[in-house]
Amino acid sequence: MSTHHHLPTSTAYDLWSTVYDTDGNVLQQLDDIYISTILPSLIPQSTSTNTTENKDEDKDDNTTATTVVELGCGTGRNTLKLSNMGVNVLAVDNSRGMLDKLTTKLKKYDGDTTTTTTTTAGDVQVFEVDITTFSTEAVEAVESEEEERGDAAAFRTAINNKRIDGIISTLVLEHIPLRTFFSTASHILPQSSNAWLLLTNMHESMGAISSAGFWDEKSQRKVKPVSYVHTKAEILDEAGKWGFVVVDDEEGFMRESGVGGDVEDAKGRFGGRAEKWVGVVMHFGVVFRRV
Repeated sequence: MSTHHHLPTSTAYDLWSTVYDTDGNVLQQLDDIYISTILPSLIPQSTSTNTTENKDEDKDDNTTATTVVELGCGTGRNTLKLSNMGVNVLAVDNSRGMLDKLTTKLKKYDGDTTTTTTTTAGDVQVFEVDITTFSTEAVEAVESEEEERGDAAAFRTAINNKRIDGIISTLVLEHIPLRTFFSTASHILPQSSNAWLLLTNMHESMGAISSAGFWDEKSQRKVKPVSYVHTKAEILDEAGKWGFVVVDDEEGFMRESGVGGDVEDAKGRFGGRAEKWVGVVMHFGVVFRRV
């Protein structure tokens, strides 16, 4: 029997949700380091410019608040970071299992039982949506069929009624064709020098060796969702086709990272699972502006 079990992405993440926050995933740890470093540089910029270039008089929104769409929010690893920074978040995922974990975390803030939760900081709205339905091809299909499924209609209303300052999508791109992802992002994010897209992904060097997945104790197999190996060059090229340009890298917004070259140091900082990744570039992060 094969030790790998390949499943549709949402199904695989439904299963993964039970251990996603606790399985010692090294790539997630690298992602946390990148996000925690970069986000503070982005949020003040978008907040301070809300009343100028990004302001839309027709949007039903507080001009002093920053609103960010999180594509592939998962269990809320970054949702809570954003909310604690005072950001209003439209959190989107296609895995019910992952979203259940997120809503449980949100309820701990104020005991709310709805999927729209005001935390101690920013407001969080949760949507179960397949983000690929917002790609160019899918939008054209919906317009012809006049039908949307799940929370897609509610999410579309939300992004149409709010000024969107940024998009964050971390460790999601691996599961989506590049054209589909960037066309989706282009439909959500306004054309503005102040609107940003923070994107991270498994680095191509790691992707050549492995792909996302987890060990399922119940089936005694490695469960793997659909995955693509996107190179850095391919990502930047496709982004440019949809009007996304890399932010001036003086701030170090575009980074490639790994656990380093020392085994004991890597294990000490990232846990035992880091040993197999010593010397391998694992993580790629970049920030774009929409022009």
